[in-house]
Amino acid sequence: MCELCNGTHVVHIESPGVALVTNCPECGPMPEEQWRAKMDAFQIRLDAAELQFEKKGA
Repeated sequence: MCELCNGTHVVHIESPGVALVTNCPECGPMPEEQWRAKMDAFQIRLDAAELQFEKKGA
């Protein structure tokens, strides 16, 4: 695992007044298959949260 990004493939660069998020210079961007799997899992959690929200009638 990369020590710079801890396997996230993202690096945060902060300076006064500026916050920059960019790809890790050592790992590069996240592979498409890994990114798609993370987005699919996120969509499942989002759908479940929306369903629970609708059940409460809010």
